[in-house]
Amino acid sequence: MFRASFGPKQFVLPDLERVTQCAYFDYQREKVLFRTHPHLKPPAKKNPRLDAKKLRPNTTVLIPEPPCPKCSSKRFRRITLVNYFLVDLKFMKSGIKKFITKVCWWRCRCVRCNRTFSAGPQPGPTKFGRSLQVWCTYWSVVRGLQLERIRASLEDVFGISTQTSNLCRFRRSLSFEYLSLYNDLLKYILRSPVMHIDETTVRLRDKKGYVWVLTSLDSAFFLYRPNREGAFLAEMLRPFHGVLVSDFYAVYDSLPCLQQKCLVHFVRDIDDDVLKNPFDEELKTMAQEFSDVLKPIIQSVDRFGLKRRHLQKHKKNVDRFLSSVQVRNLVSPVAKANKERFEKTGAKMFTFLNHDGVPWNNNYAEHAIKRFAKYRRLFDGLYTEDSLNEYLILASVLTTCEFNNINRLRFLLSEEKSLDGLLRMGRTKSGKSAVMQSLPPNAEIAKPQQSVGLKSPQAVSSNQTTIRVSCADSNWKELCKTLIKTRQEIELTDFDADADRDWAHSLARRHGAGCQVRKRSGQVIFAFAKPL
Repeated sequence: MFRASFGPKQFVLPDLERVTQCAYFDYQREKVLFRTHPHLKPPAKKNPRLDAKKLRPNTTVLIPEPPCPKCSSKRFRRITLVNYFLVDLKFMKSGIKKFITKVCWWRCRCVRCNRTFSAGPQPGPTKFGRSLQVWCTYWSVVRGLQLERIRASLEDVFGISTQTSNLCRFRRSLSFEYLSLYNDLLKYILRSPVMHIDETTVRLRDKKGYVWVLTSLDSAFFLYRPNREGAFLAEMLRPFHGVLVSDFYAVYDSLPCLQQKCLVHFVRDIDDDVLKNPFDEELKTMAQEFSDVLKPIIQSVDRFGLKRRHLQKHKKNVDRFLSSVQVRNLVSPVAKANKERFEKTGAKMFTFLNHDGVPWNNNYAEHAIKRFAKYRRLFDGLYTEDSLNEYLILASVLTTCEFNNINRLRFLLSEEKSLDGLLRMGRTKSGKSAVMQSLPPNAEIAKPQQSVGLKSPQAVSSNQTTIRVSCADSNWKELCKTLIKTRQEIELTDFDADADRDWAHSLARRHGAGCQVRKRSGQVIFAFAKPL
């Protein structure tokens, strides 16, 4: 299927259409020019399939014969030697090279029960290794290359001929491998204290749909929906009890959770209104007052971070501004429209002042959706629903790797398929995981310490970094659950032992952690046993 702007021209006269077809570059080079310029004759087209007879293996592997699957006898006769070639890429410190393995096994006949069996799989001419599949999928999903270009580069660089359909199978195979991790990412985001959400359009071959993205500070989850109706969000986000950061799409207002509206969207809108209405004094006055309120808030964020104790001092100015907007009698229709927006969503624009670690913009979701938008430039209108879902599974995993500063190609080659393993790989030079770096500022990093008096009979590791969380924060329980699921040691301060002692012990038992409650000092320590 061609794009509308690049599709073939519809001719009225068939003869003129034939004349135009004879002017194509390939037709002229293959059918016309070589008659007068023999040296320009193109070579014969190669078969895209590998010729097993021309392959030279780097190594040979012989699969040993198993006992008879029927009677378990080890007495058998060898009948035929069967083999196939495994074409793969070998990654080394100095580069990448093609690596071919010849896999051989015997087809045998049991002496006791006369049954025929073999040690290997069904024979075939050639098979492709996982590293080669990862290489092709990386360039397609991460770098956005078209499949035909990837196929050509494989042939030019490594001398590996294959069909474009095989590259689609590579991507489908890897998406099945990471399906469980894809589902775990959604559960992980729903447990996070802050969630970002956004959506964008996508055009399939026969219809139009929408791609939605949910992100936390260190993970991303893409999904496809056939329309923009948000009724499914109420059921999907039911376990979420944190702060939802979004744009001003009306569907989000119906969700029963705390919300933070993206201030950047509103700043751009009101600035565009002022630009289009330079003589509207009411609008200019409102925009200037709004700017005066925002400026000291952003200065505090730049200096102290997203800490509630430094942001709460701006609540009086915000409340005073919103109250003044409500009582104004405006004449300008543009100013009235902005006044209505302030009345409807003004409080939701400043939710971040009452919480730790809640961004005032929707940059995380927009950054993730921008990655898809770049990929969409090449493939919009060429997707099927299945191929799009395959891409979204891999995009969710690889965007999460990007958020955690993990090399995406190395992650795919590592064959790690668990969320815990992905987060463990997210280590920086300072020794902190990307999850720990993305914690709200109230989660203070404590010095490594030895926990004593735990009920576990095993010794607790003394060199693991401990996260200190204050129970004075509103979302401390959710933060504690998120950390302990990643097997992170935690120290709670300002803990009310009489009210929450049972909750702490229950959480520790559920995740296999030791729990020590210090009532006098108001502390709780969660620690994990050191493996023997």
